[in-house]
Parts: sequence; C-alpha cells; structure tokens
Amino acid sequence: MDDIAIIELLRNNPQQGLYQLICAYRGLVGKICANILSGHQQDIDEVIADTFIQIWQKTEQLDPSRGSLKGLLIITARHQAINRLHKLTRANEGYLKDALDYAQTDSLDRLLAQEDNEQLQQAINLLPEPEREIFVRRHFLGEPVKEIAAKMQMSEKQISNRLYQSKLKLRQTLQKRGLLYE
Repeated sequence: MDDIAIIELLRNNPQQGLYQLICAYRGLVGKICANILSGHQQDIDEVIADTFIQIWQKTEQLDPSRGSLKGLLIITARHQAINRLHKLTRANEGYLKDALDYAQTDSLDRLLAQEDNEQLQQAINLLPEPEREIFVRRHFLGEPVKEIAAKMQMSEKQISNRLYQSKLKLRQTLQKRGLLYE
C-alpha cells in the first residue's frame, strides 16, 4: 500500500489506517529507535508507539506533496528517540553519552532535528550518491559509522570523511538559501 492510500485510510478509517501504517513502517521505525536507544527495549517499544501515535494525530496535516510519509516517519522517530535518550541521560548522567555522539548541537544539527523542513530535504537530495545515502543512514537512521562502512564496503575513515564533506556541502547550500547564518 502506498503513502497516499495509507493517508486516505488514516483519514477515513483511522483504526485500519494506523494498522496499515504500522505494517508498512514498523521495521524502519524500530531500526531507527534501536540504533539510538540501543539496549533499552522498553524505551524502544514506547518510542515506536509514540512515533506512530504522533503521525496518527497529525493525519489532517499530512500532505504527500510536501514530502513522503516515510520521510516524516524517519524524522519523527529520530526526534522521539533522541528526546527519550536525553531524558535517560539526564536521569542517569553520563550513562548514555556515547550514543549521542552524532547528535551535536551546532546550527545544522538543530536544523536536522526539525520535523518539517522541505528546504532541508531538497538540500539533502542535492548531495551526490553515495554521500546522500551515507548522510541519511548516519543522521536520520542513526546507524553507526562502523555499520555504514560495512554495508557500503568502505573504510570507517572514508565514511567519516564523506560525512564531513556532506555536512560542509549542506551547510553551504543552506547558507545560500538563508536558512543558516554562520
């Protein structure tokens, strides 16, 4: 079932629509949450549920012309998981600091954390492959550099370099569009 059909089902038959949404994207949302909240299964399960509930609550605002449902789920899941990780970290200072290494707080990272940014999605789409895939895997899916390197048959150093270069390109593009001031 495609995104438009799921959105229509969410509007016309919310229970069935939510079921189809979960069937279509549970694996993806679960992977994102597990990558960020590794080892905390109860929190992972709660964040997965919170992600789907948040999308369900925004049913009337969903507009396929503004971006894909999959993209919105990725960003929402990442945002929810990082928020939960921050709460866990505050509750137990220092316990999960390593898991936050990619969620730095410079202005580009704050922009990445926004859920509804068409300009950002367009700028990411301008990145050439494999930089775009590496960037999305790291910053939206939360995959560790080591895992990305293994999947893409590259060294960790190459992945890190491409991530750095991608961030520079994105920062330049977003500055030209007036979204970043640095």
